[in-house]
Amino acid sequence: MTPPVFVQQLLAQFKTKQTSGVYKYFTNRVDIADQIMKRIIDPHEIDQGQSSLCAPAAFLYNIAQKYPLVYAKYITDLYDSGIAKLGSLEVKPGLDTRNYNLPIESGMSRVDWIGLAGLRDSENDFLDYQSYTDRSAGITMPGDLLAWFTKAGFASGVNDTNLQTDKKLSTLIQAHLKKQQGHAVCLFVGAKVFSGEKGGQDIPDHWAVLNSPIFIDNKSVQPLVAKGKTINNDESILSKKLSFNVYHWGQNAYPVNRRIPDLTVEYFLNYFYGYISAK
Repeated sequence: MTPPVFVQQLLAQFKTKQTSGVYKYFTNRVDIADQIMKRIIDPHEIDQGQSSLCAPAAFLYNIAQKYPLVYAKYITDLYDSGIAKLGSLEVKPGLDTRNYNLPIESGMSRVDWIGLAGLRDSENDFLDYQSYTDRSAGITMPGDLLAWFTKAGFASGVNDTNLQTDKKLSTLIQAHLKKQQGHAVCLFVGAKVFSGEKGGQDIPDHWAVLNSPIFIDNKSVQPLVAKGKTINNDESILSKKLSFNVYHWGQNAYPVNRRIPDLTVEYFLNYFYGYISAK
């Protein structure tokens, strides 16, 4: 997308400031501004790297798409003062997060550390998020992710997730419907479904943004919406091939069946724990 003029003005002013930011090792304002601009033009540039910050990445990906000026101001405010707001959501990461010397092996850019780690650390009640290797401190529950969307100005929120038992086909079809209605839709899954590893059910440990219609045997599931939950009784569908695209790990149109070309509905559902959506 073409950066809005207000974003360009904001970043031009940010570059010329003579004061130091509050991130000890991030001293290059021009580099930070350029990284912000890249994410305004292509929000999928937001990348969690080797961290467990998939929920903040999914959230800020949607913020950068819908509210580019809000995203740009969020990052620049965090850089300058350590405090920023996304609607009514106040983000205030701790000193350890701001003083972290992000290593190359993290796979993250500095601007994503500011945005993603800053949000996660600020929202943690007990655990600090102060290293890209902090797994437990990087976890985001469905209710918390939806609350971020709501506070940031999204409405019509839905949380249709489970934490232990996988969801049925009717829930996946509802996620498709929400996407078609213009909602931001984040799928709650076991990450192994994207890696091609075999092994049955997995715990929900990953958020991915639904980025396309959902297809079964190359046909849109839209006609199946009217069947509601009765579709779950049609076992003949389980062996059919499933395909759709997601944003995750810095990739904008990652095919769910990239590693498993013959991915079936049944296989995916073993790793599917629902979705949250907001518009």
